[in-house]
Amino acid sequence: MPAKRKTPDDKVELDPQGWERFEAAVSAAVRSGPRHRPAAATISAKIAAEHVFKFGREAGGADKTDRLSVYGIGLKRAMFKCGNKINMISDHREGGFELKLNVRDWAKLKQEKWGFEIETRPPEKSKHGTRVAISELHDDVQRRLDDGLFLSQLRERIARTYSVFIGRVVDITLNNQPIAKESFEIGQNYASEKFKSGKVSCNITAGIASSTGDIFRDRNAGWFVFCNGRAVLFADKSATTGWAGGGLPIFQPKHRPFLGTVFFVSADPEALPWTTTKGAVNEENAVWQEAKRHRGAPVSVVTTFSKIESLSSSSELMPKIET
Repeated sequence: MPAKRKTPDDKVELDPQGWERFEAAVSAAVRSGPRHRPAAATISAKIAAEHVFKFGREAGGADKTDRLSVYGIGLKRAMFKCGNKINMISDHREGGFELKLNVRDWAKLKQEKWGFEIETRPPEKSKHGTRVAISELHDDVQRRLDDGLFLSQLRERIARTYSVFIGRVVDITLNNQPIAKESFEIGQNYASEKFKSGKVSCNITAGIASSTGDIFRDRNAGWFVFCNGRAVLFADKSATTGWAGGGLPIFQPKHRPFLGTVFFVSADPEALPWTTTKGAVNEENAVWQEAKRHRGAPVSVVTTFSKIESLSSSSELMPKIET
């Protein structure tokens, strides 16, 4: 699918102005095509007023095409945690907006119903984009950003969380350097099972991973769980996905050829088995519990661990394993 030419106005950008010792910019450009809308990278004034800047989620207030927003608190919580001054500008074909917020001053206001005042911007036919700038960072945030490992950790987190989207739907850069998706792929030996529970469809696949050259890597082994394309577990080897007491043995080097994927899809994001931060699985969710029951079939067919052990010890049949 060809990517359309990207301009500074055709992206979502995080540009924290006012950082004295550290600067980083994350941008995302939506690809063009019959299924991809350039304006999807932007927020209209209507959606901002009725959904984005409301506390909590009301029926009918959300964009019906939005499959990742659930509780209506993620963006606001992230901005509040970063700093005191927030400036957000969005240009959209149906009319954009600008938000200028001083969090400390806003917190002093006595309001029966929490909300933000936004200024509308005229419709923009060609130049669409949303820009967020945060300044007067909180001390703990500034210390975290000063950590020399921050950029590499951020790059890895983005590459994993949005691995399904990067290169297909969106291109993401960090400080003008493209972020490559974290790749994982099941080889020709696999089994899968599908089921539907209420509003959620689920596809479970387990098999032997495609190796990198003649090597299986630990970072690409385990279970990968996605909700509407967003990774909530990546290369998981814990009891959450059945290892070490959940029906499977403790993950060991001999199990590195194993790779399993679980894709949950729903038009109603609230029905998906993820937590409020979308960074973990809600283990009490009924759909997740059902997925654990369905997981047994593909696992038993493909990943009988005695077979994996015998294969991994045979240099003729299985590539070598590396830490």
